[in-house]
Amino acid sequence: MHHPIHATIAVVVAFLIPALPKPASAQSFTLPEIGMEKDGACQQIAVRERNGKAMVPLGCVSSKGWVLTPDTFRSSGIGTLDTTFQSTINPNAVQISPGMGVAYCPGLACIPGITDQNQRASVVISGKSQLDGEAEEQLLALSMTTKTGRLTDWKPRTPYEAGTNVYNKDGDNVFRVASKCISGPTMPVLPDQNNPKGAVVTNGSCQLKWINRGAIAAKLTAYFENEVEPGAGNAWTQANNFIMRPGAPTNFNINTEMDFSNLSGADCPLGHYCTALRLGMGGPNKATQALDITTDNTERFKTIWGIRLNGLNLASDALIGLDSSTKYGILSNLIGLANPTFSEAMIGDASVSSKTTLQATGSRTQSVIDTQGVTIAPQGGSPTAVVMAAGQQVCFAGFNVCWRYDTTAKRMKLRWNGQDVASIDSGGNARFLGAVTGNTTP
Repeated sequence: MHHPIHATIAVVVAFLIPALPKPASAQSFTLPEIGMEKDGACQQIAVRERNGKAMVPLGCVSSKGWVLTPDTFRSSGIGTLDTTFQSTINPNAVQISPGMGVAYCPGLACIPGITDQNQRASVVISGKSQLDGEAEEQLLALSMTTKTGRLTDWKPRTPYEAGTNVYNKDGDNVFRVASKCISGPTMPVLPDQNNPKGAVVTNGSCQLKWINRGAIAAKLTAYFENEVEPGAGNAWTQANNFIMRPGAPTNFNINTEMDFSNLSGADCPLGHYCTALRLGMGGPNKATQALDITTDNTERFKTIWGIRLNGLNLASDALIGLDSSTKYGILSNLIGLANPTFSEAMIGDASVSSKTTLQATGSRTQSVIDTQGVTIAPQGGSPTAVVMAAGQQVCFAGFNVCWRYDTTAKRMKLRWNGQDVASIDSGGNARFLGAVTGNTTP
């Protein structure tokens, strides 16, 4: 490091310091000692620290620009409002001013003609794409590799190695094993669940030191939080706006993509959360819905499918699994907010290899299908609850007893154990394979 003060820099600093706003504490300033590295691809500029006398690097300068060196960067307080680009849509800029101190104008949420009341943020990163097809361009890239923090579920009478992070679901606690040991027959219990810091629990031959709650013993690429308090207006934690302008190509346009690949060598069992998208609902009061897909309510259809589950072998057990308790599993238009109309059917099944379309198991208190509350337009003289093609059967006791319409004989026929035993034609004439007995118990 080369330390002498450069006269030119000293003059510039002397010129700038008097122009700085005087802080409330009325501090006085002296000219700093500034040095520049003698050589190197990117020459460091450093300032001598007052007490330790060490030269503290500030950054380096090269033909490519200025690179900050400090390993910690902090800007706090309430910044001065930066209105440089308050009326410029998506400039190429990175702006920082704490306390929502940057006024900016995003392309999809800008109020025309009001330059000082659009959007405010503490950090704004905006810009336009620069390259053609040479590279993928991202306005913000967050990339992380997770290699630490593995948790092992606590089990009774189980050997654990030193340093293992043992997770006890009861209480959501994570303990670290002090040395090689075998756990006890019952789960570890903290002396004070509300004040666990520093606690060491004996469990079998294990000494378990509490280190964290399981809920936050995790690694995240990004974290978003919004606490809504009394006096708040409309609030979002995240808003993703995507618009295709006139003439935009329609080949591949995605608002948000979430890819999940399991290359671990093991399938995730039920009870574990290997999940591409998880919505967690909580609190003592009800929200309106966990997921809302809506439109601008204009006449033209917005999509081909509202929700599409697509691809070979997407799910082994069920494409949609309902494991909850509520009044209806699937509900259509009972509350009547949108007045939907299904021109063909509420549920359509065009599959070609399924065993059945509707399969009911378990137990019911009334019936599997109840059509008593539906209004049906008359067809053939009366409302029709079930329509079947000619030759199709309605069977009981498996396939042992069945009714069907025989198009050749033009009769309704009753088949019992594979043999036709009765029929009735359009004139009301009945035929029976056996005798007709009256005045006796059926």
